[in-house]
Amino acid sequence: MKIGIFGGAFDPVHKEHVNICVWAKRQFDLDKVIVIPSGVSPHKSSVGLTADAHHGLEMAKIAFSAHEGVTVSDYEIKKPGPSYTYLTLRHFRQLYPNDKLFFIMGGDSFAGFLSWKKPGAILSECSLIVCGREGFDLSDAAQEVEERFGKRALFCSYRGKKVSSTAIKVFLEFGVDVSEYLDEGVLRYIKRHNLYSNYRFYIDRLKRMLSEKRYVHTIFTVIKALELARRVGCDLKKTFIAAALHDCTKKLSDEKLRELGFVLAVDVPEAAAHSVSGSFIARTIFKVKDRDILNSIRYHTTGRPGMSLLEKVIYVADCIEETRNYEGVEELRKAVEEDFEKGFLMCMELTMNQLMEDDCKRPVSDLTFKAFEYYKELERKA
Repeated sequence: MKIGIFGGAFDPVHKEHVNICVWAKRQFDLDKVIVIPSGVSPHKSSVGLTADAHHGLEMAKIAFSAHEGVTVSDYEIKKPGPSYTYLTLRHFRQLYPNDKLFFIMGGDSFAGFLSWKKPGAILSECSLIVCGREGFDLSDAAQEVEERFGKRALFCSYRGKKVSSTAIKVFLEFGVDVSEYLDEGVLRYIKRHNLYSNYRFYIDRLKRMLSEKRYVHTIFTVIKALELARRVGCDLKKTFIAAALHDCTKKLSDEKLRELGFVLAVDVPEAAAHSVSGSFIARTIFKVKDRDILNSIRYHTTGRPGMSLLEKVIYVADCIEETRNYEGVEELRKAVEEDFEKGFLMCMELTMNQLMEDDCKRPVSDLTFKAFEYYKELERKA
């Protein structure tokens, strides 16, 4: 028998997960596919957006229930400790000693496969079926795997759409329609159990404070900030709050801010005013006490010397989130993807140029100038 193993967080399980599974089963003539939601994943960090493993299992059962020959296993959820793929495959090899095993994975996972725990042990138990995804060139990864282990990955002809589980969860938090991405049954389950609604205290207030355009920008800044935070090892809950509140006073008038107890210092440039007032409102109205979050809001426009990792993440996310379309933004996105610190410096250089006053050609904020020189000096010393 030919058995496919399809593991993942499935948090939440979306339509592309189902498409990958069904297409791989059909193309490679698999007799059955076992879908295995992970329990404690070594590759994921909690962001306060993560559903309990039990809910992940139930959502997977709903999503795959209509597909013949596809079953959902609770093996990893019941097993204590991290869900390493090589251990899971050893378990199913013991259950099916005489059958051919295939591990099904998306292109984004395959791109980082060599960083997984014991990839050689994985390949000794199974063959890989990889479903490519929009925006991923997997030729180098495929060649490296073959050269290192002597096994060639099998590629599914289906090209998956670019769908981010992080984005779906953020959309759910912000009340955005996600029916395009989720099965109706899964969406009903999420609503019935009030999943992905951990930040309503902040979001309900933001909706009343922001324009529609600014609200959309905020959503995509949160998504990008979380993606960056995972890469660089930044606290994800703090990242969500800081990104969500970074522009919280953009729409508020000076009069309204005065009513709330905020008066702008005369030496703060207009372009950075909302950053200063935003930090104040985050502390007073949103009850944020964490200094790192408050500083990330305070300096997300100007930057400053000696920024924390969270400050840098919010600064960069604000510059390059998906809805930004200014000249040069694609170059910035590529630079950040390749090297976060160098990309951060490029974002700061762009900010400095954008904040130049036409009459004197000096940065509107001295902080921006000082920050840029500070980080250029660090780069020279590196």
